[in-house]
Amino acid sequence: MTQQNIIQPAVDWAAIPGQKYDITSKSVFRAFPQDVARYFMNEPTLKFVEFIESQLPLVETREMDILMKVEIHGRLTLVHFEIQAGDSTHRRMVRRTVGYIGRGYEAHGLPIRSHVIYLRPGAGRNDPGVYTQPDPGYQIHIEYQVIRLYELDGQSVLDAANVGLIPFAPLMQPPAGSEGIAWVQQCIEATRELPLAPLSRPDYLTSLGILSGLAHDANTVGALIPKEVRMESGFYRLMQEEARQSVEEETRARVEEETRAKLVAEMEETRAKLVAEATAKVRQQVAHEAAVKSILTALDARFQSILVQGLKPAIEQIEDLQNLDLLHRAAIVAPSLEAFTETLVQNGNP
Repeated sequence: MTQQNIIQPAVDWAAIPGQKYDITSKSVFRAFPQDVARYFMNEPTLKFVEFIESQLPLVETREMDILMKVEIHGRLTLVHFEIQAGDSTHRRMVRRTVGYIGRGYEAHGLPIRSHVIYLRPGAGRNDPGVYTQPDPGYQIHIEYQVIRLYELDGQSVLDAANVGLIPFAPLMQPPAGSEGIAWVQQCIEATRELPLAPLSRPDYLTSLGILSGLAHDANTVGALIPKEVRMESGFYRLMQEEARQSVEEETRARVEEETRAKLVAEMEETRAKLVAEATAKVRQQVAHEAAVKSILTALDARFQSILVQGLKPAIEQIEDLQNLDLLHRAAIVAPSLEAFTETLVQNGNP
């Protein structure tokens, strides 16, 4: 397949990859880990130490979204954040989170504080944040914090100029009179005087815009952030490229699948044709043998002569079933074997 066969998509603000919210959230966490962790954990003395390997060994490898080592009141602690762009069933999230907690402790041997953050409005209402096994002698009680952004006060984040939290503020509760896209605009305005390192301003605004799309129309949000700002964002360009590659891969897969389907159809058609030809040939052979046998049987019954078998090779050379049918009728009515032989000769046989 040539490059010309691949449809090149027009990538717009809303067309970046489906995992964009997860990727964007992680980038903000990694840029401002101490700010974000202090806020969500309500631990103002928390000191970020380092990010640690978040892949957990299993028969199937699992990876936590964010796993960091921090100090809380001088004690080393693991902090885990799992980011949910959509909703999740009660049972599924509890199993995932409890598994992460257990394997995180197994891998690192430190106390662990686990959190599930629901980004989308209305998500996570059925997540209890706890797993309990009450069996006597085998009791297990594991808790994790469920954080629903839409329940948090967004204005307080803006008032505190919390640089690590403002990209999430459009998903939080807006102040009265500032609902909808006006709230997103207010969050964007709040970034003007922020010290944004290590993210560039284009990257920061792009992250805010992408996350806003979970609660507000993505294209309307995109219109608030100038195109030239987005195009300066290395993060946005990377996600655009991922979107293009994703569409190209889907197109290639579709073309390959269509090609395979066509080849399978052609092979099936050829096989059916060969089977039909073979079946017809077998039927022709069976009918030919039956016709020859009928003629010889009739001749044997009527004339009881050893000369009948001598005619067999000549009769077998006749392939046309209609001619064999005529000869069968002749074998029944011929007054003598000689008369039948003359009829056989007249049909073009010696």
